[in-house]
Amino acid sequence: DAVAIIGIDFESPQRLNFDNVKVQLECLLDENVPYLWKQARVVNFKNEYVLQVACEGIRHNRRGSFRVSVSNIGTLKMVGRGSMKVMVKDVSATGFGLADRTRELGLNMGDRANLIYEENGYELNLTGILVRIEEREDMDIYGFEITNLCRDLPKYISYKQRHKGSPC
Repeated sequence: DAVAIIGIDFESPQRLNFDNVKVQLECLLDENVPYLWKQARVVNFKNEYVLQVACEGIRHNRRGSFRVSVSNIGTLKMVGRGSMKVMVKDVSATGFGLADRTRELGLNMGDRANLIYEENGYELNLTGILVRIEEREDMDIYGFEITNLCRDLPKYISYKQRHKGSPC
């Protein structure tokens, strides 16, 4: 069990009671990736309030569309720049992310591109417009909004969700 100490300023001689309080914990771990614990509780232990969780947290998507991790090589095609191999970080029904550890892509907001990759029999051909650039210490992350329909995308996302493991 993971344990966290909670500091509570409560101006009353009464002891706090969390028996009827439903607690969810969300925090950023591992390069600011959000994790969620749905089954958390606050207990009094030796006059300290302790947050207990029964299992490991799950990666939590804060976006409107569920995003699945990919970590697969794809081909990015851009008018005037040709084709280049890229690392596909993640994908959702509305967007896809690329990770650039070499910092050689040099993409700009508003760039349009076509991403093609295959995994487990799913052929993805996604067209998108660059809407987010995140410069991290060890890589650049590019976020694209999908502007086309891809027949295999919903089935692929469902496949990835089924094979990622079950949350507690």
